[in-house]
Amino acid sequence: MSILIEPESRLAPGRRRLSENALSQTIQSRDYAGLPQTVQSPMALLAAVKKARVPLGLSSPLLDLADLLFSFTKPADWQEGRRPIVWPSNRFLADQMGITVSAVQKRIRLGVHRGLFVMKDAPNGQRRGQRDKSGLLVETECFGFDLTPLAVRYSEFQTLSQAHAEAYRARRAMRRKGYMLKTALLQALELAREEGQWSAWWSEFADRCEPIFNALAVSEDLSHLAALIDRLEDMRHLAEVTLVKDRSYSSDSHPMGGNNATLNNSTTENPISINVESQPEKSSRIPSSLSEPPSARIEIPESEVEELYLPSVVIQAVPELAQYCHPYRTGWNELSNLAAGLCAQYEIPKRNWLRAVELLGQHGAALAFAVVAHHYGRGLVSSPGGYFHAMLERAAEGKLDLSRAYYGMRSRIGPKPR
Repeated sequence: MSILIEPESRLAPGRRRLSENALSQTIQSRDYAGLPQTVQSPMALLAAVKKARVPLGLSSPLLDLADLLFSFTKPADWQEGRRPIVWPSNRFLADQMGITVSAVQKRIRLGVHRGLFVMKDAPNGQRRGQRDKSGLLVETECFGFDLTPLAVRYSEFQTLSQAHAEAYRARRAMRRKGYMLKTALLQALELAREEGQWSAWWSEFADRCEPIFNALAVSEDLSHLAALIDRLEDMRHLAEVTLVKDRSYSSDSHPMGGNNATLNNSTTENPISINVESQPEKSSRIPSSLSEPPSARIEIPESEVEELYLPSVVIQAVPELAQYCHPYRTGWNELSNLAAGLCAQYEIPKRNWLRAVELLGQHGAALAFAVVAHHYGRGLVSSPGGYFHAMLERAAEGKLDLSRAYYGMRSRIGPKPR
């Protein structure tokens, strides 16, 4: 006769229900062979569990139960060939933790499900134990909480806690970088207001920054934080380029023109679309309105540069270049190669250097780079990369005057050298 008389009835009424996870932990605990080699004291097992509480999703009440059960063990119980089994009653546990018996039962079920301990039940379902005269457990007479999963899963706890700590450090580093970019954007907004450049575009730009700042403070996902930082870098670059293009200088040596020069600032469009709810795709650092193919070219012939401008003047005006070359034995070809190698140091993308060569020629691009380095060294510009890009925009419009900048540099170092 089959024992399955009623399909919906329990076959083991009054006994603990067995879940798949509990069965898996029970099988895994059979491999227990004492403390791991790297563990000197059983207390290290409990410490490892507490460090991995967040990735494991362990609550404080559950850890309190594990801590209380661990207190009933002795160091000899964790030796090889023995098993750490404790048998406190639910009523005693409820009294020690100041909760009800039903709350204790709930925590026990959750602890078994999380794999902190397994249950070794007596035939009658009761918990009991016995120690010999030397204080060692008589395993055949002990039924209750088997804490061997704490030792078997020790390496897992260590791995989870280390990964969690590394992720925390990565988030902290990325958030620190994001706060630096936030500060740079706020400074750019403040400069635009102080210089009288504030407009509806800047107001909309500030509104678009605010949700990114808020998401930066609360986001915990590394990929999302990386996307936010990419957007902040794009917006900082856009703000600096806009400030450089809008700002006019009174100096006659400035290649961007004087106070009355008309600057083209095509910033009425919305160059960046921001969505802080999902991970955005990385956008171009240069807005579409600023990266269109030039409509005009003012390429300077190499012979004209060699005839009108002396490389020795450029080298003396830019001390940053003098340390790499001889002041009177360096030609424009050497200066061009030197400028191409120093672009990264001045935050000038390679694509902008290639565009400068296309617009101005090799020697003209080297002269433009020298102007940027000269102004940056004197503190006249804060973003050499953005300033160089703005010069290219002026060159594409046919409004860039490098001769004015060259003679301005020469006037600062004395008479024309022989």
